[in-house]
Amino acid sequence: SALDQYLIFPNPTRGSLQIKSPRAHLIVAPVIFRLYNSAGKQQYSSTLDSRQSVIDISSFPPGFYFYSIHHQGVLLKHGKLIKLNE
Repeated sequence: SALDQYLIFPNPTRGSLQIKSPRAHLIVAPVIFRLYNSAGKQQYSSTLDSRQSVIDISSFPPGFYFYSIHHQGVLLKHGKLIKLNE
């Protein structure tokens, strides 16, 4: 479907994270990106309002993180992200 085409890169990352949707122009309601630490605590939340967003996580400590992307309360994508030392 058009809603599952999100690309999150680079992974692993040292600081800058890009989120790209080739078909974001089809989405009318806000798409929410959330980032959680390995303990499950939310560390970041943002509305994705363009086809490509850049998120700076350079201040986050290195380690494993989990992300989720939601649209109107529906989970579109989730996965694991690795943050390296800068």
